[in-house]
Amino acid sequence: MRKSDVIFFNGDVLTMDDSFPQASAVAVKDGMIAAVGDDSFVYEWKTEDTEIIDLNGKTLMPGFIESHIHPTIYGSTLLEIDCRPETAPAMEDLLQKVNEEAVKTPEGRQIY
Repeated sequence: MRKSDVIFFNGDVLTMDDSFPQASAVAVKDGMIAAVGDDSFVYEWKTEDTEIIDLNGKTLMPGFIESHIHPTIYGSTLLEIDCRPETAPAMEDLLQKVNEEAVKTPEGRQIY
């Protein structure tokens, strides 16, 4: 028997699949997409325990989990002076950090 925990229906579902670009409903089981299609097809996954969510014509897009760390940007920040409020709470602290960096930086090179 087909079962789902949640059904999203009556929406504009973007599938990200060129051969099947749009649908109106999605069934989810154990946090995974179990079925995608029109409302009547996806309703075959409904049980008495299924949560039903009406999208009211809104768009449903696939989601993903991403830490959103840009490795190159992160690497660059490791070369910069740490001026966060935790490490330089006062203007004097900030000026001291910049001065310390200036002393170690060769003449003509930029401080970051």
